[in-house]
Amino acid sequence: MNVNKRPLIDHWLWEPPMLKAFVLTAMGIPVVISCILFFRIGTKGLIPLAFAGFGPFFTIIYGPVGKRISRLSDEISTTEGKVIPGLIVRGIMQSAGIIVLGQNSLIFQPIVGKRSEISRSRLASVREVTWFNGQLLIGKTGFWFSSPETGRLACAVPNSYADDFRLWLAMSEKANPAIGG
Repeated sequence: MNVNKRPLIDHWLWEPPMLKAFVLTAMGIPVVISCILFFRIGTKGLIPLAFAGFGPFFTIIYGPVGKRISRLSDEISTTEGKVIPGLIVRGIMQSAGIIVLGQNSLIFQPIVGKRSEISRSRLASVREVTWFNGQLLIGKTGFWFSSPETGRLACAVPNSYADDFRLWLAMSEKANPAIGG
């Protein structure tokens, strides 16, 4: 799926379309407010301009995350499976990363932490959630997986990719009827 065809809410903050919109908004709002206040109260109205620095701050924080995700995506060959940007949780570690929907396995590659793989035949249970680590997912869908090798492993993916996950899981349930939710 083309990244630019997805709705803006479907992107992660570290993806270029969302990061650009967020930065422009974070810089634009204080500038507009300062202009209005400047004409109403004078030079003290320029104080909100100090908040315009939050936009570049988010670029400094999330820009490298987006570049690392792009590099990880480029390292995966198309024969391994479909690459999906996501948020990966293993134990208490939560990290941005990519999820690869392979023919017979799911590969979780966070930007921080080790790579995990769940074989379709070893998948013990799957649960789809709308709340993920205490946060309501808006424009995203969460999945909790359990297998003997990895224990509990979770990921949140953009809604535009959730159907791909559901299809992969439906095929997994056919291959392994023991999977329970």
